[in-house]
Amino acid sequence: MFTAKKQYVIVVGVDSSEPAEAAIEQAFEIAASHERSEIHAISVTDRFESGLAAATGDGLTAAVEGTRAKLAERLEQKLDDMHRSGRIDCLARPPRIVTHLRLERPAHEIARLAAVVRADLVVVGTHGRRGLSRLLTRSVAATLVRTSPCRVLVVRSPSVEAVA
Repeated sequence: MFTAKKQYVIVVGVDSSEPAEAAIEQAFEIAASHERSEIHAISVTDRFESGLAAATGDGLTAAVEGTRAKLAERLEQKLDDMHRSGRIDCLARPPRIVTHLRLERPAHEIARLAAVVRADLVVVGTHGRRGLSRLLTRSVAATLVRTSPCRVLVVRSPSVEAVA
């Protein structure tokens, strides 16, 4: 009897920040270490900041699909760059990449997607904020650690200084 290995499912939170780039790279490195892997990249944006507030109906659908297509292109390029630089070897078994765009509450939407796709791991970047700054921004990473249905890997970008 043939039994296929279960895919290792990773959800990675993506935005335009440097910590998110580090999270994407870490997700690809982990995915490359598994025989079968799937990456669900989710970008959660504020409807008003993204310019989607004015869009409705077909216009909203087109705007969302355009944003998802740009995200997919960005991820494919990052995967190709990492492969060409020798950081990962995944040509024989590239991860399946699925993109998602959600509006409003990042931690809630990332945890919800992780539950829906039965993720094995969530990977998110962090700015490393502390004190009042962290309290005011309501850290997505800290909220995910508390609410995610699976393990959470919080990644700092190389430029974030560690506190001694």
